[in-house]
Amino acid sequence: MSIPGMPTFGDEWFLLSSTFGAGLVGSWMGVCLYGLTTTQIYIYFLHYPKDSPWLKSLVAFLWCVPSVIIPPKIAK
Repeated sequence: MSIPGMPTFGDEWFLLSSTFGAGLVGSWMGVCLYGLTTTQIYIYFLHYPKDSPWLKSLVAFLWCVPSVIIPPKIAK
């Protein structure tokens, strides 16, 4: 039973290619947020040089995780 007016997989007008624009905009937003995060980390390291090495290592690790995971996903 389907809901009237909702697209189904059998409809011709419901194409995957019609969602590429949303994926592109989402990718751009993700890149912008990643850039903001990188800028914040850069400013953190400039303004707080006396923080403990453990805290600096934690911040660097938390920045490296998406830096290592995201590029292979983009390359696919």
